[in-house]
Amino acid sequence: MSKINKISALALSGAALAVAQPAYAQSSVDASVAVVNPLTIGSVLSLSFGDIVPGATAGSVTVDTNDTRTASGVTLASNGTTVRSGVVNLSGAGAATFSVAIGGVGGNPVKLTKSDDDAKSMTVDTFKVRVSTDNTETEQTSSIAGALASGAAALYIGGRLNVGASADLPVGEYSTNHTGGNPIQVTVSYN
Repeated sequence: MSKINKISALALSGAALAVAQPAYAQSSVDASVAVVNPLTIGSVLSLSFGDIVPGATAGSVTVDTNDTRTASGVTLASNGTTVRSGVVNLSGAGAATFSVAIGGVGGNPVKLTKSDDDAKSMTVDTFKVRVSTDNTETEQTSSIAGALASGAAALYIGGRLNVGASADLPVGEYSTNHTGGNPIQVTVSYN
């Protein structure tokens, strides 16, 4: 074999080795996750509008998150049922942030019906929420945010009760627990 052929053979075998090299690089990346306490809702107190006397025309009663009550077209009775905002106690992970959405179950209006006649009803809307960790009342127009303090927070919930005229609302107890009623749904999720 001539010297030129040997050099050509070596050059060709070197070219074959260069072509056989992989055209990519490879590495590994670690993965991790931290499992935290889930958000849970503990004790709950119902939103109570107290005792009222409907007017000749429709009106409303509003309970704020600090348990104050105002009315338009409705007489407020001072005896009887205690007026209070609803309270939902949350627990979860440390100082995690969360969001809150409030409305009726299934996207339907919150509805209070009479104990013995579900055709007689009132609705609740214009919700207000106060998170105990920041004490700022926010009218619920969409989801609001809050933060846990050492793994806990309380949500105070107010709202407006739409009251029909006295001719349409016979005396009796009205509640979301009665047949045809629809309760307030509070949905809380981590941000």
